[in-house]
Amino acid sequence: MILAISSKINGKLTLEYEIENWKEAGLLKPSIFKASIVTIEKDFVLTKLGSLKELDRVNLDKMLKIIC
Repeated sequence: MILAISSKINGKLTLEYEIENWKEAGLLKPSIFKASIVTIEKDFVLTKLGSLKELDRVNLDKMLKIIC
């Protein structure tokens, strides 16, 4: 499962969360979790950018519970 992340944070939707610790997560710009989930084959994943800090994991879990 893949969750879309976008650096276009202006005009975010109600179900989208801003990633508070985006630098620590390895992202290049302030970003949001988009309310869009897809599945892909593991072989298509080319690289890992980083990992989320606890606060952002909690916000992601809240979002997933709402949209799933």
